[in-house]
Amino acid sequence: MNISLWDYYQRLADKIGAKALAGAPSRAEWAKIRPRLAREYFQSMGLNPLPDYRSAEFRDGGVWRGRGFQVQRIAWQILPDCWNSACIYRPDPMPAARAPAILYTSGHSGHGAYFSQRHAIMWARRGYISMGFDTFEQGDNPGDHHGLCYHRRPDWVSMGFTAAGGELWNSIRALDILEQTHGVDSAKIGVTGNSGGGAHSFFLALADERIKAAAPSCGVVRPRYLFDRQHLLTHCDCMCYHNLFQRDPIEFGWLFAPRPLLLCFAMEDLHFSLDQYRELHAGIQRFYQHLGQPEKCQLCEYHGPHGYQPESVERINQWFDEHLYGEARPRLGLGELEIPEPETCIFQGAPPPDNRMAQLPELLSPTGAVTLPAKPDDWPALRHGMCKTIRENLMHHFDTTARLELKQLGDWIKGVWNYRKYRAVFGDNEIWVETLTPPKPTDKAVIGLADTPENARDVLMRLSDDIRHTIAVIVPRFSGFNACMTQTTALLRAGAYTGMTPFMLMLEDLELAAPAVMALPELRKRQAYIYGRGDAGVAALYHVIMDENTAGAILDGIPSSHRQGAYFLNALRCLDLSHAMGLAAPRRIGLINAQPSLWTRRLYNRLGCPENLFAAASPREMLLRL
Repeated sequence: MNISLWDYYQRLADKIGAKALAGAPSRAEWAKIRPRLAREYFQSMGLNPLPDYRSAEFRDGGVWRGRGFQVQRIAWQILPDCWNSACIYRPDPMPAARAPAILYTSGHSGHGAYFSQRHAIMWARRGYISMGFDTFEQGDNPGDHHGLCYHRRPDWVSMGFTAAGGELWNSIRALDILEQTHGVDSAKIGVTGNSGGGAHSFFLALADERIKAAAPSCGVVRPRYLFDRQHLLTHCDCMCYHNLFQRDPIEFGWLFAPRPLLLCFAMEDLHFSLDQYRELHAGIQRFYQHLGQPEKCQLCEYHGPHGYQPESVERINQWFDEHLYGEARPRLGLGELEIPEPETCIFQGAPPPDNRMAQLPELLSPTGAVTLPAKPDDWPALRHGMCKTIRENLMHHFDTTARLELKQLGDWIKGVWNYRKYRAVFGDNEIWVETLTPPKPTDKAVIGLADTPENARDVLMRLSDDIRHTIAVIVPRFSGFNACMTQTTALLRAGAYTGMTPFMLMLEDLELAAPAVMALPELRKRQAYIYGRGDAGVAALYHVIMDENTAGAILDGIPSSHRQGAYFLNALRCLDLSHAMGLAAPRRIGLINAQPSLWTRRLYNRLGCPENLFAAASPREMLLRL
């Protein structure tokens, strides 16, 4: 029996973590590795390329003064008509020389710009300029970092949008403003934050070389512990990138070296495990050792629950004093909330009416398209190029080396039909196959793929109503008896954070099993049509696109877009199902309870074969038309 899908993700996360801990690159290797790793990092964040918008203009909301500090309320646009707000804190009086600065990336408890004041006031009194800004869902920022977590926006997976990437862009734009702030020494900027702010501070440090020292607190998530300790259930989406390249944060952490990195962790933190931070530190520091500067990557462990504690606050202050200020500053701890909430807010609950921050996922996620051929001779090259794009960008984790051997378990007579059952076992997984052959089969075969809630019997009964063709049904690893239908939200997130969504695993299984099924005696030398319902139909379509040995696809009630189902990491950045439906052309595509897209109809018309695109009301009617 197969392992569960959760077990699969846990084991995959273990492999990702083990690879990162196996060893850091040498100094000589780093020059070759770094550009690729940086590119993979921004792609995983959904920010490759970065938006071409870096305005330093802001709206001034006035100054409020307290003992030893002054605070300026501001608002600025992270993209055109996407407004966010912040408070900039300065020593009062200001020093004659430019001062080091600290960007505080707010976590998710409390009101961001209001809640961050305790840290910012402390730093201002110690001679720093600092900035605390609203992250998504805080203050007047209507952005969303729970789209997957609450299953409001499962389409983020296919769009290639990550809440982590959205917050990263938010942080980069905040850094743009802080860098240009009057009195700031732009060569001495640090970043810290706790919880979600700890993740954001870490992500920003990796992304932007303007950050010269970092001290993330209680916020860096490693895939292994998301599953092994089920911490996935306590983290929201902005803590994790979409793991397109199956990278542990340890590997991405090397991008910050050799700048000073202090990892802070509360030992009684219910959202994390002590081992993961020790491993995180050890894995990143190993690379610092290769660079001859291990002292610049340190771990601060302290007792307490999730959050800063006096011990960590003091250690962070010492870290910034050493690596930014260059000298010890007065020892101060966190005080009370001194500024009334209205004085930290520029929009007072009513941001500009043209604010598009809620549309940030769409603004940061360009959608792909496929060019129609001007004439039939243009199509082979266009199709080949798109297939290459799909293989290299969407299916690069798929196992292309395994060869499944189907073991026959039985050969029976079912009425007038011959019925056979097969099983393929590979590792801890198994794929089931059942076939029905009529007494006088045609030269065609239909290979059905079971959708998540289905077993082989469900698909066989649907396809054998009026059997003339040989029928085979493939049950992938996590369908049928091994399906989990009650935790789909968590499992989709698990797939995004390990680089293989449930739909992608279904497609991988079809890619592995189809050649072995087509080689079975009862199917050999027959024209094979691949059938599937729902997400399985989309997997059938992609297999037909990639395998020119198939005669066509039968698509039963498939979603109209990757936004509605068949969640495929980053697919919409390349194409949507309206395009995928045509990429099998000029082969035959049959649709049940669905209609071809306009793009697909135009393509088949341009290729001179519109009859190869047809619809039917039921599987029986469709099989009669083959």
